Amino acid sequence: MSEERFEIDYDAEAVFYESGWRTREDLARLIKEMIDRGDYRIARPSAALESLESELSRARIMAVRVSPELAKAAEQRAAREGKAVSTILREALAGLLSAPEAAKAPANLPAAVIPAIEVDAETSFSLDDPEMEQSWFGR
Repeated sequence: MSEERFEIDYDAEAVFYESGWRTREDLARLIKEMIDRGDYRIARPSAALESLESELSRARIMAVRVSPELAKAAEQRAAREGKAVSTILREALAGLLSAPEAAKAPANLPAAVIPAIEVDAETSFSLDDPEMEQSWFGR
């Protein structure tokens, strides 16, 4: 039997279960109500709660300083897409890190030596150019 995977919203600290986002409290209440009704088929909501707890306990908080222009561009993009800024940043970081190896900059070179990181076949942005960063996040 394979373990069911649940989508996690790290910002809301919620898990997607039965067509909706549920917090720890929501799932605990649901499980209690099921038991109170005599419905002991609590494996799925328990698995969702366990998945949420496990993911949140393993999640790491990372702080990063950005220029005001880059912060504004990320905020505008988040507003446009109806997402939290942290979600936009996670997606951007995941996209950058999932780029093909050939497009990634060598890890042992200082930033001054690396003029740009290739993000995809059409787009790159300079590590030292806030306008390029803004055009990447603001597009």
